[in-house]
Amino acid sequence: MMSQRICLFFAGYTSSAPSLYYNKLVLLNNYLAEDGEVGGGIKHLAEENDEMSYESMSNIKTALSIADHFKLRVQWQPGIADEYFEWLKDYVSAFEEEFPLTRIEHYYFYYSRKIAEMLSHIGMVNTLCELAQLLQMQESILRQIDTHLSEIETLIFRHKAATALLSSEPRHGCFRDLYNEMNTAFEEFKAMNVLKLEANGLKELEAGMNEFKDMILNGFKKCIVQLKELGV
Repeated sequence: MMSQRICLFFAGYTSSAPSLYYNKLVLLNNYLAEDGEVGGGIKHLAEENDEMSYESMSNIKTALSIADHFKLRVQWQPGIADEYFEWLKDYVSAFEEEFPLTRIEHYYFYYSRKIAEMLSHIGMVNTLCELAQLLQMQESILRQIDTHLSEIETLIFRHKAATALLSSEPRHGCFRDLYNEMNTAFEEFKAMNVLKLEANGLKELEAGMNEFKDMILNGFKKCIVQLKELGV
């Protein structure tokens, strides 16, 4: 079995990563009844999301196996969205009770969990960009995009303290590097007025979000490699 801290790192990520699949599932189910070309486009988005089902279930199984390794009681495996989010709440509580704020181990779990949350918000922005174009730029969809962008900004801010703590550990500079890259890269999205965007602007936003996602994933993988090499 992997070291304790990298187990916690994987536990945080694998438990929270499926939130994108379930959030998209809930969102798109609200629009699947649309007719014609719009309905076909939404059905295509739903089919793309269905392809994430296996990966999401695999992540949940991995998260459960790590909880079992730590002898933490996380009882059932979620199916529908409401069950998943209730399960996630219980899962996080179990780990935070075992590894409270006063222990450095807490922040390995926290850091990777928040990375997964950030990636989920990015994925939702991209899906909503496509949905907005299908639904002729409905203001309610644009407002949801704006909300997810605000959530990303908040998550980056909240990463600062965890980054400082983890970066203070020997050879943990990868956490600081990732935080700095995220903070700098997100600057271009902070002043964006989403409600005034047209179709071309949404396409540019989606492309920018994909670049932002790739940057985060690359930095995250570097942290994993570093932790494995350290064997902490």
